Amino acid sequence: MKNLIKLLLTASAFAYAMPIVTADFAGLSGAEARNANANGGNSGNSGGHGNSGNRGNSGNRDQSTGGTHGNAGTAGNPRGKPLASALKSLNSLRRNPNGIMNSSDPKMVPIKAYLNAVAEYETAEDALNAASAAYADSYADLAAAAAALGLSSDPASWGAEIDQLNADLAANPVAEGEPGYQDYLDQLAAVEQAQADYDQALADKAVLDAAVEDVADAEGAISDEALIDAIVAAQNATGNGPITADDVTPEMLDYAKSKLGV
Repeated sequence: MKNLIKLLLTASAFAYAMPIVTADFAGLSGAEARNANANGGNSGNSGGHGNSGNRGNSGNRDQSTGGTHGNAGTAGNPRGKPLASALKSLNSLRRNPNGIMNSSDPKMVPIKAYLNAVAEYETAEDALNAASAAYADSYADLAAAAAALGLSSDPASWGAEIDQLNADLAANPVAEGEPGYQDYLDQLAAVEQAQADYDQALADKAVLDAAVEDVADAEGAISDEALIDAIVAAQNATGNGPITADDVTPEMLDYAKSKLGV
């Protein structure tokens, strides 16, 4: 299963995710927005969505034992047992994700639920990437139309400015055969295109907002804490427990991540 990406939805990484009325006209070309989507928002390349919050990265529970992190695979494991022993029957995680999903083993039920959550997150993430790209494109079209009409550099006023241009053209029509008739037609077409681009950008922004919310909703289900809960539930289902979340060391969590491919 592909590595997960935790998107940092900040104003700098996702400037194009802001409403049109507050967007930055100067910095929102389609290319820049797509680049921000592909690079600026990706925080998972250095180890997955959960690493920034990994229980073992700061205040490591195994430090109180006096052992060195990762020492001979036993430091911090429950009762100092080797990692394989600490995981006990959860060594069945060594099967591939498809094997886990097709397993009828009761202890795999929590793990399958976690993998389903991973799949749902990835689907939401793909939808977010598509919505981001669509909005970047429609905003670029709108920005080009605004420039062609000589609108202000403030996107917050574009809707009102387009409305005013429409009102001015309606109040001052030029009849066929009169001087300036072709210019009048050209202006009508340009304002009509700007209005269409504005409406499309608004529609794409609404889709993007919904996609951002979907990713945020799905993210909690794939956190380190969620995986730890799944490990605990799976381990206790074997009859080899009980264990608690505090018994799941960073080594055990990393082992589970590596075997599940997350």
